Amino acid sequence: MFPYRRHMLRLIAQQKRRLMRQSRRFVDLLEANLVKVAIGWFAIIGILTTLRLAGPAAPINVLSDAWAMMIGYAIIAVAPVLGYLVGVGAARALGRDFRLRYRFALFGSWQPIDALRARARPEFGPYGFLASLVFGLLLNVAIRTFEFFTAVPAMSANAPAWAQTMFAIMAVDLVVTSFFYMTSLALALRLNPLFPRMLFLAWAIDIYMQLFLASSLKTVGGLPETLHQPMLDLLNGNVTKVLIGSVIWLPYLLLSRRVNLTYRLRIPAPRDA
Repeated sequence: MFPYRRHMLRLIAQQKRRLMRQSRRFVDLLEANLVKVAIGWFAIIGILTTLRLAGPAAPINVLSDAWAMMIGYAIIAVAPVLGYLVGVGAARALGRDFRLRYRFALFGSWQPIDALRARARPEFGPYGFLASLVFGLLLNVAIRTFEFFTAVPAMSANAPAWAQTMFAIMAVDLVVTSFFYMTSLALALRLNPLFPRMLFLAWAIDIYMQLFLASSLKTVGGLPETLHQPMLDLLNGNVTKVLIGSVIWLPYLLLSRRVNLTYRLRIPAPRDA
């Protein structure tokens, strides 16, 4: 029994080390290739926009018919990149020595540790399980953008007023949520103490935007009855995904040793303290 147990513990330790190496490789590659990622993002959005403009829901007779729609697609492309740059700029302006005066993560028993000792510990940095959250933020922005391009047709100036309104409010939702999720990601990679709070704010804004859009779509005049339920189902699905994600990640952000060490510079207090 004991040899089997030791064998299992060795396998678990090996798997843990392998996952740690992979997470470090992912985060390091992401930080080293952010310009390429941004260029690839603009290229993908350009392709999706071209495909949408090739088959608009209402005809485009002159360039001015598509002007507002093209501006909307351009803002959608720029929003996550701008959100990331704002996060990087905020972290740089605050400096590496920035610390929060008031803490809301009051669960657990912790003791402070200085930055130099914190960085020397193996648990420091956006690696391990925390890298999954970083990847999830990127994936969330990509999926929500793809859903927008597949679910919302291109609406030229010749489309009905309700269709243009629907396009506008769905685009605003995507722009706002993408901006704040990418700001959170930037703060996470820059090891800024504001990261957990910014992510909480992004979740709250996301839920508010879905509820706001659901209420707005109900009041849009002329919206066909056949579109009411599908659009509400889409927005309810977004709320459900945010709630599930927050329920999964909130305990981790509050209690994880890595998160507390990296963003709050504290470690578990000795039990006999």
